[in-house]
Amino acid sequence: MANDDDSKFGLQVSIGLIGNFLKAAVGFLGSILLARVLGPHDYGTFYFLMSVVLILDNPVSGLAAACKKRYREADFPSEEALGAVLVVAVGVLTIVGGSIILFAPVVSQFLDSPDAPLLLVLLLFGNVFFISLTEILRSAENFGASTWVVTGRDIIRVLGQSAFVLAGLGVTGMVFGLVAANLAVVPLILWLLHARPQLPSKDSLRSIWEYGRSSIPNAIVGTALGRMDLIFLGVLASSAAVGNYQIALNITLPGMFVASVAGSGLMGRVSSLHSQGKSYASDVSNNLRFASIIAFPLFFGALTVGREIVVTLYGSQYADAAIFLAGLALFRLIRTQDTILASTLNGLDRPDLNLKISTTIFFVNGIGGITLFYLVGPIGVMLATLIGEGIGYSIRLVLLKRIDPEIVLFTKAATLQLFSGLTMGAVIVATKQVWTPSGPLELFMLVGFGAALYFALLAGLSDSFRVTAREIANQAR
Repeated sequence: MANDDDSKFGLQVSIGLIGNFLKAAVGFLGSILLARVLGPHDYGTFYFLMSVVLILDNPVSGLAAACKKRYREADFPSEEALGAVLVVAVGVLTIVGGSIILFAPVVSQFLDSPDAPLLLVLLLFGNVFFISLTEILRSAENFGASTWVVTGRDIIRVLGQSAFVLAGLGVTGMVFGLVAANLAVVPLILWLLHARPQLPSKDSLRSIWEYGRSSIPNAIVGTALGRMDLIFLGVLASSAAVGNYQIALNITLPGMFVASVAGSGLMGRVSSLHSQGKSYASDVSNNLRFASIIAFPLFFGALTVGREIVVTLYGSQYADAAIFLAGLALFRLIRTQDTILASTLNGLDRPDLNLKISTTIFFVNGIGGITLFYLVGPIGVMLATLIGEGIGYSIRLVLLKRIDPEIVLFTKAATLQLFSGLTMGAVIVATKQVWTPSGPLELFMLVGFGAALYFALLAGLSDSFRVTAREIANQAR
């Protein structure tokens, strides 16, 4: 990060990263309370419904990706990009929501719940505007603010859901809390975008559709991939299995903090540079250096103290979540690098390549998930996802190296992070041989010691880590 633009980009990543940590803290505390009160079955039921809704609203999120791409282009009217995504959000809500109500008996029977149609419509209403506008904000120059918006939303969500659940509303209370929180922050997002929505012209719609015809099916496939495991477990196993899997997803989420913020900003940055004919290779390489900086220690931590963390945080009723933890931590680790590569392809106006890759992974996950479930049980669903992610990452590596050979895909910084994480894991294993944590406080002391060791090693070994941290701190001041 040698110039002022790089430092500003790094500052936005840092702003988003701090927001992600706060969001995680709020989310973890909320999930612990809600999971303990609801139990695996009801907790899993809510996330099963959420998985269905996230697939249904994909036309909105897919078009939002197209509008996000055009939003940062030098010669595209940003107000029309914002207007286009809002028009589509209203349209999808009307068509999909109306269809759910029209076929309510079928939906109730399929999801085995008489309340499912109403809950799905409420979730869809709360999601379409929040998701579409947040996606646009993630491409703006102040993209770091998007994480703080989501953090604020999560604070409201946790408070609302906790109040409703403690009042005895169960899954319905979870839905009410999320919908209220999503709608509460929509005005703030519009204010942060500093743009008044306008109806798009025919030329603008044509330009958006050129990208959207790939980004919309890509979003559908991508969301299906992200939620396929929960849906498979809900259909093939039980809602309790969904609850356990979601707990493992919650614990491993911090691994994606840097990559999710950087990847969102990188797409807009690459798009802007590419539209001006400027080089973007160093931006991509810089993001690959640090995208996995949290994912490495999280993976080795999951391997060494994963079961203890699950039981300590969520209780023995979620002990089965531990079987998913290390595999999902590895999945997050691969995904951190893959997110940067996918964002780069999108920024280069090649969502078609991402669509082909995602479709390939979709079939690998689908066929592999069902097959491995019957061979080895619920863990087979997770193994299929891990295999699919590895295949997608490998394909994107090859494609980007062909598109721009100047991009450094395997960085020294990432190698040092791997070494530091491996050393941390070995030290934790050795420590457990002579001292076994006997309570939550001792366990968290061990985890804190491991994290401190990891970053101390990294600071001592990696020049780029020290330089980047110093430059971001200077820019923040």
